[in-house]
Amino acid sequence: MQQSQVFTLSIVIPLFNEESNVNALYARLKMLTRQLAPCQVEVVFVDDHSHDKTFDVVSTLCHQNRNVRLLRLARNSGSHAAIMAGFEIASGQAVLFMAGDLQDPPELIAKMIKEWQKGHRIVWAARTQVKGQPVRDRLFSCLYWQLACYLANARLPASGVDFALLDRQVVEAVLAQRNRQAPIFLLIAETGLKPSVVAYMKQPRAGGKSGWTLRKKLALVVETLLFSVVPIRIMTVAGAVLVLLSVICGICLGLTVATTTNAPHVMTLIVVSTTILAGLQMATTGVIGEYLYLNMKEGRRVPRYIIERALNVLQAPASDFSPQQPNSSALTDSAELVQGLSSISGTTSLSQCNSNF
Repeated sequence: MQQSQVFTLSIVIPLFNEESNVNALYARLKMLTRQLAPCQVEVVFVDDHSHDKTFDVVSTLCHQNRNVRLLRLARNSGSHAAIMAGFEIASGQAVLFMAGDLQDPPELIAKMIKEWQKGHRIVWAARTQVKGQPVRDRLFSCLYWQLACYLANARLPASGVDFALLDRQVVEAVLAQRNRQAPIFLLIAETGLKPSVVAYMKQPRAGGKSGWTLRKKLALVVETLLFSVVPIRIMTVAGAVLVLLSVICGICLGLTVATTTNAPHVMTLIVVSTTILAGLQMATTGVIGEYLYLNMKEGRRVPRYIIERALNVLQAPASDFSPQQPNSSALTDSAELVQGLSSISGTTSLSQCNSNF
């Protein structure tokens, strides 16, 4: 099915301490827009509670360009939560998300749009290589994406993705997901729609320092593990194997005691067996506890992010407990804290706002 040649493209960009990169990124997007005509473009920046002047820099762009939107989160919630917040207000028939550090080349967007226009509702930009990436980071990335593909049983590029273009249908499906704590690329892959893949070489950071710390990497690994039932099944199989081994060892020990005069050190065997079983029980309890904690967060409807301010947005996303109806006023600058959880049916479409690049 061919997509219409005239459409609105929403570009969602999470930002964290990117004041040195925002203007350069916007300039490249502005140049790209001329190639995309007659496509209408809106750029949705989501400030993940930066500590530098990122909000001020993007605020200036908002005042100069009515097609630039800005959300600021009340706390640092992670890039995946920031992308979800951007999805809430994105109005385009196609929605693209990318990093704000210029490691993902905006010039690739035109090629991704062509794939979308061929009928692919998910277009992954798969990195083939990262220039200047340390061996340690390259190894972690490789192992993580292999793990993600295996655990999620999802159609994901094995080399990893940080950059994708989605059809409106996919965005609505992701926003409707109940598992809001999962990594966003797993939520996308879980829709089951056949993707297209565009390869590119990831560039070094243009400026600033990456906020992708070891703590955040480990948190992403845990979230990915808990997205699947595989850890629980591994614990179940490990428990069954240990029970079987214990029975075999018990039989062997009994036969040894009955047939020989030199009895083995029984207490040593008991201590070792008890230690192994105790460690397995603690690990199993920890895994189950993580699942229960995530289930509790979902049950309590704990917001993944809270919006502190919104610029050039007709209606900021609100909590699904009490969705706000859009008012008739034009653009808002809301300082009121608004919870963002699931897709809000009352959000006003922005597709009528023309590109003002």
